[in-house]
Amino acid sequence: MKDFPPHSRSYGRSVSDMHAALLSRLAEMHIPVFCTIDHAENARGAGLEMPETRVVILGNPVVGTPLMQAAPDIALDLPLRILIRETSSGCELLYTPSAALADRYHLDPSRPELLKISAFLENLCGSL
Repeated sequence: MKDFPPHSRSYGRSVSDMHAALLSRLAEMHIPVFCTIDHAENARGAGLEMPETRVVILGNPVVGTPLMQAAPDIALDLPLRILIRETSSGCELLYTPSAALADRYHLDPSRPELLKISAFLENLCGSL
């Protein structure tokens, strides 16, 4: 298996502002958001501290289902996840590149669904 680091993009805004902007953009695009996991809030609830960190779980069953039919284990990575984490200059968004999913689950990287995921995530992050 190859090493595919997450794609990342930095922004000069807070995690909270980015989270709101991301959810708004996804709603405009009619992309289902299944949940947000707020790791920092969960840490505070356990009496611990960590930088603001949220994971948004989102996806489109029309795209994800054929991938799970072809490689059922990909359900470990689907629906898609976007990490928003605090940095010294604002926040960054990170996500797993579709090439990593193709490699990890032995799928052809030129599958239309993987190409759609790649284009979608790149366009989404570029529009925020």
